[in-house]
Amino acid sequence: MRVTHGHTGAARPAARALTGPAPRRTVTQVRPPAILTDTPVVAFVPSTDLARSHAFYGAVLGLRRVEATSFANLYSAGATQLRVTAVRRVAPAEYTVLGWQVGDLDAAMEALVARGVAFKRFRGLDQDTSGVWASPGGSRVAWFEDPDGNTLSLQQPPPAHAPATPPDAFAGDAGH
Repeated sequence: MRVTHGHTGAARPAARALTGPAPRRTVTQVRPPAILTDTPVVAFVPSTDLARSHAFYGAVLGLRRVEATSFANLYSAGATQLRVTAVRRVAPAEYTVLGWQVGDLDAAMEALVARGVAFKRFRGLDQDTSGVWASPGGSRVAWFEDPDGNTLSLQQPPPAHAPATPPDAFAGDAGH
């Protein structure tokens, strides 16, 4: 008598003898496919006044606006798109919401100061006279605000010979 599975007509394999060891199976751990690894990031920043924000992000920071609607301004910021989104009220954040990595922090700060940007100082953070903080890993960081009070930053990576900043190096900087 032939036994089949469902309606496929495939014969059921013979039962394994109950004597002897079970066959060994190799378990291969399969990593899920990378979904967002090579996908560009879109950053969001809230604003209560898109025209005022455009004067800042476009004219002061020099970002190129690629789209303007009543809901948002979209800027090209290197490989990242920055969407400055219209909101009724900006909820103040006690941390950096957006930052840029620069090759020469002093030159970038000088250019922004010439355009009216004031750099922030934080109580309890050891910053130099320009407002620059040197991280334990060698990065140099400075903060400033956009017209809505969003905290933005500039970060110069450590010199090639300095050790990389460990992932938790910023844990004690009051969220900045």
